[in-house]
Amino acid sequence: MNRHFLIVFFLFTIFLFSFLSQSALQAEDKDSNTQITTQKQAAEFASKLANEKCKELFGNSPFTPNSYVAQLSGSRWIWGNIGLPGIHDFSAEIGFNIDGSEQKVRVVLHTDAAEIVKSGPKK
Repeated sequence: MNRHFLIVFFLFTIFLFSFLSQSALQAEDKDSNTQITTQKQAAEFASKLANEKCKELFGNSPFTPNSYVAQLSGSRWIWGNIGLPGIHDFSAEIGFNIDGSEQKVRVVLHTDAAEIVKSGPKK
């Protein structure tokens, strides 16, 4: 092959890579500008997060957007309540910023079983 062809090919490859990388970065920026501004959007996003975590931990996805009411506290959405057994003995508490960042996801399975652990000095 001649050197001119290799140089042109190399420059074209760099240009193409640069263009594709820039497009990917712009797509990420567009997603990061997404704002969750309504209770419905927050509940849908939160139930998705809760079901993903519940599926990972327990193999179940019991939550719907209507399982809890999303509440906005400052710039943070809160959805769920761990305190009481919820849907099919599962409960969830999800928190995230209005842009979807800083997600805190807790999912609990409530059971009747209790394990008593005794601790103390060994004899």
